This record gives sequence, C-alpha cells and structure tokens, in this order.
Amino acid sequence: ASTTKSASLDGKFYALPYMYYSWGMFYRKDLFEKAGVKAEPKNWAEFTDACKKLKAAGIALHWETQQLEDTLALRAQDQLPVLRIVQESLTNALKHAKAKTITLRVGHTDAELDVRIEDDGQGFDVDSALAQATGKGLSSLGKRARVLGGQLQISSSDRGSMVWLRVPLGVQRPS
Repeated sequence: ASTTKSASLDGKFYALPYMYYSWGMFYRKDLFEKAGVKAEPKNWAEFTDACKKLKAAGIALHWETQQLEDTLALRAQDQLPVLRIVQESLTNALKHAKAKTITLRVGHTDAELDVRIEDDGQGFDVDSALAQATGKGLSSLGKRARVLGGQLQISSSDRGSMVWLRVPLGVQRPS
C-alpha cells in the first residue's frame, strides 16, 4: 500500500518521507499550544483540525511537494537528520522569526533531494547568528547537512528567511 495516500488530500502532500516505511510531520508542543492545539494529532481529522487552528492563529503553512516516491534513494541513517533539519527550520520560523507564512518545498531528481523552508518572518543576520550559535539549533543545521554529504544554504532579509538543503541520493558513504 502506498504511504502517499495517507499523507495527501486533494492531490497535495502534507508530510515528509523520513524512512522507507514512515512519514514525519512537524509537531512542537509549546508552539502548537500557543495556537490552541492542545494535543498531538493522532489521526487525519485531528491533523486537519490542528491546521485550522494554526490558520486561525494567523499562521499559514504551505506544502509544495512534487510526487514523492514511497522510497527515495536516501540511506536509512540519513533520513532522520533530514527530518530534524526541517523540524528545526520550522521551529525557528515560528519561535524566533514570528513568521505568519511558512512554505515547505520538497522535490527530488534521481541525484538529489531538495528541501526548502521559507518564511515571511522578521529576518536576522545569518553570519552573526552562526557565530554566536552554541551547538544547538541553527549551528546543528550545518552539522547535520555535512554529515549527510549535503549542502545547506541559509539566507535572510527583512522580508523573511530561507533554509535550503540539498542531499545527494543514491550515494554510498561510510556509515
């Protein structure tokens, strides 16, 4: 059975594949509670209800995904770091940038997984923030990308920020 059917509605995908048999969705208790979502969604109805509450709180989440395969040529040990980069980027957009619109774009070619998280938040000085990073959050994004053999770009302006992750697919690296 296809996992894409359980993570889509009207042809739009609302999840990110992070293991060959599972999908991950963003959930951060403290941020969701601020928007009136009191518990982690357990089914599709609760998930769509949570989305409505986020929208009512003024937060618009846009998912733009091309048709993703049930399995990508991404090693099992690389899948969780990709998910963590997405989660940290979403957390930063909500918590620090105070973004009202966040767009997650996920696509791939035969050679590369392409993930972009863009927001309309208040922006920040990337070089200064990275220089002051203490090992968690923003600095962990780059470390995770390097472990993946991927490339990470972070850009920001007064109109928002973008985190762009590119991870090679089908590449054999030491475990």
